[in-house]
Amino acid sequence: MFFLFFFVVMLTSGYAADSVPYRSYSIPIGELKHILINWLDQSGLDVIEEEPEIGKIELQFQHNGRPLIIGLNPESALATRMTISGGETDPEFLKFEEELCAFINSYIGPNQKDNMSADPDPSIPEVIYSKIGSAVCI
Repeated sequence: MFFLFFFVVMLTSGYAADSVPYRSYSIPIGELKHILINWLDQSGLDVIEEEPEIGKIELQFQHNGRPLIIGLNPESALATRMTISGGETDPEFLKFEEELCAFINSYIGPNQKDNMSADPDPSIPEVIYSKIGSAVCI
């Protein structure tokens, strides 16, 4: 019984299989990848995108001379698990992680429509983009 309890606790904790903390976001993996790459590019970081397994994405880049990896795994069609690894004990890394997560939270927060770019994504039809705050995936 103890082992079953321990197993259930480990499955529901906020850690990936390799003990890297993760965050879950209610945003599809493709959209999260898009906003992360844009944010990293605007921060002056060169990003390499890898797909280690089907459906999983890794964004690799250097921050303050240290290689970092953002891992994206779909939890569902509308949710993504994000991990950041490479400098968990470095104060600069923790500041970077905090800024990145704050940006994502501002993007998906209650004022999402106000935080979106003024230029609509050309792949989204104008009629859909104008209602983006109330659009859902079916």
